[in-house]
Amino acid sequence: MRKFAKYFYLAVMVINYTFMFTFAAAAGGVSFRLIGVLSLLGLALYCYVNRSSALMFLLSGKVKVFMFLYTALPIFLVVVSPVFPLSFLGYQVLSFLLVVATAVFVREEGVRELGKWILLCWFISVVGILISYFFPGVFKAVAQMQEEAKQVATQFRETKISSTASGRAFGFFMQPNRAAFGIVVTVVLLALTYFRDKVVMRYAFLTMSFATILLTGSRGGMLQIVVFFGLLFLNEIVSGVIFQGRKQSFASVVPIIAVFGAIMILCGVGVYYLTSDGSVNGSMLDRALNVVMGRETLATDGSVQARLYAQEVYLGQILDSPLWGHGLAASVIYNQAGLLPLSSHNSFIEYAFDHGIPATVALFIVFVVMALDRNAKKLRGLVHYNFSLIFVCVVFVATLVLGGVFYARFFSVALGMWLSLQYAPSPRMLADFGMQMPRQHY
Repeated sequence: MRKFAKYFYLAVMVINYTFMFTFAAAAGGVSFRLIGVLSLLGLALYCYVNRSSALMFLLSGKVKVFMFLYTALPIFLVVVSPVFPLSFLGYQVLSFLLVVATAVFVREEGVRELGKWILLCWFISVVGILISYFFPGVFKAVAQMQEEAKQVATQFRETKISSTASGRAFGFFMQPNRAAFGIVVTVVLLALTYFRDKVVMRYAFLTMSFATILLTGSRGGMLQIVVFFGLLFLNEIVSGVIFQGRKQSFASVVPIIAVFGAIMILCGVGVYYLTSDGSVNGSMLDRALNVVMGRETLATDGSVQARLYAQEVYLGQILDSPLWGHGLAASVIYNQAGLLPLSSHNSFIEYAFDHGIPATVALFIVFVVMALDRNAKKLRGLVHYNFSLIFVCVVFVATLVLGGVFYARFFSVALGMWLSLQYAPSPRMLADFGMQMPRQHY
């Protein structure tokens, strides 16, 4: 039973992490709801057969406080939702189980074992992004299913296949900004754990991921990866790198970084010419470069101004119900009903709109506290990188430029991995980093 549950979890994790469930549903002619129910059953089964590890995780450190704010409180606030969003209620439970099941998997199987499967997710995601750019018609059936699903108020929003005309790819994520965020989250997880002691492979992985993000045309994704690179290099300059099995100075890997840096530049030039269509507005990459080079300001960027206008509308309605918000999934439901213009492209504002200002502020404060507490420092000693601070900083950047961060299923997997590493280490997990379990728990 344990072995069956393990592979059931892995199948559920991969299909949800990569958003392959959207494509699988369209190809197989099954509903999103059915796939969601099967996912719930798979995750529940895995948590049940490993219930001792699951319980230990949920009672560890600040995990119980975080999980209350992240899943339990939003579920409770369904009582103030404009409608009873059964799909989102199920999704909230699915997110909770995905966090717990991933944490259990890391405890039972080790972080390197999970890393192999997340690397597979990265490969699937990259292939999907390439297909969506060169053969966007493949995804038309998925887009049609999403539009039909919208009629019953699910979390899916309109997908414009024509977005590739302006040099954007979206992959199985069905949305360019979400695709870029998925790649960035994967980069953070794997670069700081799976590739932590493999310098050449790490920078090759970072280079390919960087090129993929450029292909999505997501300016938010570009900002997130630049922030991550800055924090990664700062960590390596201060603490050195693990190279050839031992700690070495940052200067020793500068030639390797220079080579891959040059490749990144070539990738950027290649993607620029590949995605520039010669139109008046140019591709998204053109527009990003126009801002960086000073040829265009945020004040004259139509896309940015539309987002700022949407955020003003959101903020105005947040003040109508500042304490407990408008209820679970209200931001999506209002958006689909035409009561909100566009997306806010800001998960902080969306969370406050749905669940109120106190819950939102509390959640972000807990993020900060967890990034700086003594367990975060012990995790840094374990993996050599300031995993918690880097992860939280990248997430914060994402919440400011992207909507739906907390609805992304790969984000739930990332949370499970991070929280397990920091608050519920196991002998198997520590063995991956050449350490033994101390007598006293973290």
